Amino acid sequence: MIKLDLGSPGLSRLRFGCSPLGEMTASLWHLGAARIRPVHRAWFAIAATRLERADLSLLAVVVPPHPSIADCLFGAIESTNTSLEHQLQVLAQLPVEVLRHQLGETWQSAPMPAVLRGFLASPRAAEHLADAFGIYWAVAIEPYWTAMRSVLDDDIAHRASLLTEAGVQALFASMNTEVSLQGGVLYLDKRVDDEISLKHGLTLVPSVFVWPKVIFAQPVGDAAGSLTYPARGVGKLWDSQSRDAPNGYLGALLGRSRASILAALDNPLCTLELSLRLGQSSPAVSQHLSVLRQSGLVMSWRSGRRVLYQRTPLGTTIANDINLPD
Repeated sequence: MIKLDLGSPGLSRLRFGCSPLGEMTASLWHLGAARIRPVHRAWFAIAATRLERADLSLLAVVVPPHPSIADCLFGAIESTNTSLEHQLQVLAQLPVEVLRHQLGETWQSAPMPAVLRGFLASPRAAEHLADAFGIYWAVAIEPYWTAMRSVLDDDIAHRASLLTEAGVQALFASMNTEVSLQGGVLYLDKRVDDEISLKHGLTLVPSVFVWPKVIFAQPVGDAAGSLTYPARGVGKLWDSQSRDAPNGYLGALLGRSRASILAALDNPLCTLELSLRLGQSSPAVSQHLSVLRQSGLVMSWRSGRRVLYQRTPLGTTIANDINLPD
C-alpha cells in the first residue's frame, strides 16, 4: 500500500495536467506485456504497421511490463497544455546517473538486459532516449493525438465539475478502485509499501493508455507528484478511430479522394460507377485513377466499351494493412 500524505496544503494544491510522454510510456507497457487489453486492441490494429519504424528494441527495455516504471517518464507535467517538446527536452537533460538509477529500480526484480546496460553506459543516453521517444510519438501516438486530447479534455472537465459539486472525496472515488482518500491521506492499493509526503501538491493526469491501473510518480525537488489515472470514454475513442482510419491515415498518404477510390476497388468498377458511388465527378475520378495506376496501386483493362479498374496486389496489401473497409 502506498500512502500519499496530502495534508491541508497538498489538498489545496491539487491540479490537472496532461502528459504526452506518459501516454507513450503507458502504451509501451501494453506492447511489452504482449497482451493488448480489449479496450486498446483497436489502437494496436491501426498502429501496428507503423510501429516497425520506431526503436522498439530500446523502448521495450526502458518500459518493460514490470510493476515499476521510471518516474522520469511521467514527469515534467506543467499543466493541461504540457507539450511533448517540453517533456522530451527535460528528459534529454536528465543526468545519466538519475536515468541509470531509475531504470535500475525498474529492473530490480530481474537481470537488466545487456542492450540496456550498454545503452546506459553512454553519457548521452538520456538524449538518445528522448530521440527514440520522439520517433515513437510520430508513428504511434501523434496521428491520434487530437482525438485523444478530446477524451482527456472531456475527462478533466467532468472531474473538475465533480470536485466542485461533490468534493475531493468523490473525485478520488470516481477514478479507480485502487484509489481511496481518508482524511488527508491518499491510499493507492499497490504491492509496495511506502509513505510519501506531498507538500508541493499532486497533479492528476487522465490517460488513455494507463487503464485499468493508476500510476504514481514521485515528486522531484519542488515539483508536485503525479497520479495518472484512466480517462473516461477510451473505448469509444478507438472505435471511432477504426471507423475513420481510411480517410484519416490513408488519406494523409494519398489524399481523401484517392483513399476512398482505393477502398472501393475490391471488385472491378468503371469511372462512372466510382463517380456515382463516391459522389465525385467523373473527370476527378479519372485523374485520381491515373495517379493510382501510375503508382502501381490499381490496374485497368478494357471490357467492351468500358475501362475497368481494380486494386493490384500491392494496393490490396496497403488497404488491408490499414483496415480499409469493404
